[in-house]
Amino acid sequence: MPATTSKATAAIMITVFAGAAVPLLAQSTPPVQLRPEQIQQATTETPLQTAGFGTPDATARIAAKAGFVDVVGIKLGTPLKAALAALKTHNPNLVMQPLAMPSYEALPGTTMTPLLMSAKGTNTSSPDEKEHVGLLATMPPGESFIWGIWREVSYEKEESRPTVETIMAGLRKKYGQESTKDMSNNPIWMYDAQGQQVPAAKTNEVMAKCVSTWTVGLSMPLSQAQWGYFDRQLVGGYFNASYGRDSMNGLCLTYSHVTASLDVRISSKSSPPLVASVRVVAMNRQLEASGVTASHGLLMREATRLAEQRKGEAGKREVPKF
Repeated sequence: MPATTSKATAAIMITVFAGAAVPLLAQSTPPVQLRPEQIQQATTETPLQTAGFGTPDATARIAAKAGFVDVVGIKLGTPLKAALAALKTHNPNLVMQPLAMPSYEALPGTTMTPLLMSAKGTNTSSPDEKEHVGLLATMPPGESFIWGIWREVSYEKEESRPTVETIMAGLRKKYGQESTKDMSNNPIWMYDAQGQQVPAAKTNEVMAKCVSTWTVGLSMPLSQAQWGYFDRQLVGGYFNASYGRDSMNGLCLTYSHVTASLDVRISSKSSPPLVASVRVVAMNRQLEASGVTASHGLLMREATRLAEQRKGEAGKREVPKF
């Protein structure tokens, strides 16, 4: 029996998406101004922008190779516009609401849209099922690509609920045998950058080392976190929690994973345990990190330019007579 990841680790990765509709920021929110120390920190970060990573072109190349994992037919790495069109074909009832990020003073006219999410409990073609879908997308300066997607399907009537064995058979048919399980027996699949599944021992090692870097929205629903998490990434970089330093030397930048969380209920009848809802989450961390790095680099360059411009303008002002 392979070692399992901690329950807390899996909970962070799987349950942070339980929020309802994402609240939009008021249009009157003033542009965000970066402080001098935030700009200065960028000079001490681990250098991630290279020809093969952290630029718009590099992010597009990574996206083109990320399609070995999909949820409801939407592959990771799909351009955002194509993903939205595919979702509309999948379920016309889905209305994807964007998270409204504040504008940045250094990037006038640039809109950042890292997250789109449907209302919870959206009707499907089946009267027995409801669904909830979310998309995580890269941001400017390059094209927007899907680096994360989740889908939760809920079965409100007990008589329509599938068994655990039925759900697991479907997941294994799609993703293969799981790489490992958490302490709640929820399955986890992990893949390297080439799309090859990672063995259990390596999966547990990577998750133990990378969970703090991979946290999305901390331990709260994104509807509560709102834009704060993504703002910290844009301003502080991918490794904002460790002041721009990659303590794992690239380990956390090369994997994709799929996680499934099952809400299992004991039937009132003499039947096996039934699944009231199942949430599947897929993420490509290499695509996420490259996209964040490109966006962070853009913001830091423009904020530095703006600060230098203002410094020069201040130096030209007349000195008052004393």
